[in-house]
Amino acid sequence: MQSDHGFTLIELVVMMTIIGILAVSAIPQCFAPETFDASGFRDQAASALRYARTVAMASECPVLFSRSGNSFNLSHPAAGAACPAATLNGPDGVPFTATAASGVTFSGAAGVTFNPDGSASADADFIVQGGGFNPGGAPGISISVIAATGYVQVN
Repeated sequence: MQSDHGFTLIELVVMMTIIGILAVSAIPQCFAPETFDASGFRDQAASALRYARTVAMASECPVLFSRSGNSFNLSHPAAGAACPAATLNGPDGVPFTATAASGVTFSGAAGVTFNPDGSASADADFIVQGGGFNPGGAPGISISVIAATGYVQVN
């Protein structure tokens, strides 16, 4: 008497063929370097916005997050004798600036200033695009700053 356990040779060959087709066509699209670069830059920009808000509240001086092309930087705008204009350094002591990798674009508002009370000067939206990094067919991932609270939201 034969047992009906396992797969037939034909079933195994068909499954291997399907897996091979997926490996050659679909899977590399999920691991495109631009996808990881866009995701990393999005996280970096959101962290910089949150850091700017935290420094503004801790130092009681406004902090400007400014976007220029595919890069951003943080600085203290001139706000009286107690808050002179200066480039803001990150926790590592290096000026807080970043540029998107090749294949990644950073667009949206020109900048936003965080006030000492934690609020922002205006609502601001920034968009990061690159590779296949557009879940749901969206044109990119947006980072929003809510003016009233300074809350930074990654959409």
